[in-house]
Amino acid sequence: MSVEYDFDGTSGSFRVTNPEKRLADLLRVEQAKLNRLVISGASDTQIDELQRSIKNLMIKAQEMEKTLSARNEKIMELQRTNQQQQAINHERLESLTNKAQQEFEVLMQNAETMQQRIEELEQSFANQQSACKEKLQNQNEKHQTELVKAKQVYEYLMQTAEELQGDIRKLQQEKSSIEQDMLKVSQNKVLAEIKIETLKTKLKNQKAEHEQERVELLQYYRDAPEELQDPNKDELGDALSEAEKALERVKARDRPAVKTGRRGRPQTGSDSGSESKTQTRNELKYQSMSPLDVLDKYKAVPTLFNRPLRSPRTNPDLV
Repeated sequence: MSVEYDFDGTSGSFRVTNPEKRLADLLRVEQAKLNRLVISGASDTQIDELQRSIKNLMIKAQEMEKTLSARNEKIMELQRTNQQQQAINHERLESLTNKAQQEFEVLMQNAETMQQRIEELEQSFANQQSACKEKLQNQNEKHQTELVKAKQVYEYLMQTAEELQGDIRKLQQEKSSIEQDMLKVSQNKVLAEIKIETLKTKLKNQKAEHEQERVELLQYYRDAPEELQDPNKDELGDALSEAEKALERVKARDRPAVKTGRRGRPQTGSDSGSESKTQTRNELKYQSMSPLDVLDKYKAVPTLFNRPLRSPRTNPDLV
């Protein structure tokens, strides 16, 4: 199962066109729900449930990514095995071709030897015909039989030689076909590697551009002078105030209540010690968070009041 990306030039994002698109859609839906709950001041229980759902979807996405990586490694291993097998087949083909060529040369030598023997027998028959006619008549049948056998062997050898030549031509054709297949495999491999590198470079560049735009947007709303700020600054201030309230609610939720005894004194023991450790961990967890960090974490800045914030690049006051 391969991963394919389609770049959307209008929104500056990638759309997943493979079966994993369902998982990405679910993740975006849950993220949008979380944004609406944070802005509307929903209960902590609902926020926790959505966060757990998003975490589970992210775990599934990581597992799916590992599965795809394992499949890609298996494909590469199969390609290496195929190349090794092709090299073995090529060596075997050359060995069989050389062996057939050697056998053909031996058969041709045998055919030439038999042809010489036939010529010698015919010459002997002509020389002895006048000298020993009676003896030749006695031996004629024997010589004729040997001649017939020699011709049969010669014809058999010639037929076998023709068949071997046909086999050699077939082997040469198969060799050419195998070489063409190997060339096609090599070309497809090179094209696939070029396409993969191109997609990696394109994705890396897009991620860098998105990160730069996000940094510039945050820097603009943090450091811009008051006379150059966007007309939406009041709305941004309200959003920051809401984010501060949401952060306080999260901190208050994670801060355990102090239990008191019968006389109003705090209880001591293992329970209070564990609660103190929990409170310390939660404080360390949230002490570095700012309202802008909360807005950036829950993706609330670009969608405040159902209208996008203006980018510094498109602000005519900054040109």
